[in-house]
Amino acid sequence: MSPAPTAVVTGCTGYVGAELTKQLLAAGWTVRGTVRSDPATSGRVSAFKKSLPAEHLGSLSLHQADLLTAGAFDAVVKGATHVFHVASPFQVQRRLPCAQRLGHLPFPPGGPQV
Repeated sequence: MSPAPTAVVTGCTGYVGAELTKQLLAAGWTVRGTVRSDPATSGRVSAFKKSLPAEHLGSLSLHQADLLTAGAFDAVVKGATHVFHVASPFQVQRRLPCAQRLGHLPFPPGGPQV
């Protein structure tokens, strides 16, 4: 039997990332999730882990990584069979048109780092 696929999910505690992570774990995948904050001290990460069934925690590892820092994802991506890049740097700027204010235009930086 072949080993379970290993996926990296960027932004694994975000709206899309959390659901994707839960579905991958339920399907038997090993998941390396990335988060902005230190996983050991983040309340958001703690709440996310509490939302998972206990049997899935052994298949999940969390890693702090900054989308805007070159090389921040090198170690977490190494050896993974799949990468799901669903995170986005999100900054609210009040004096821009609505789409830009919500971080939709122009394409936010961060993709090249992953």
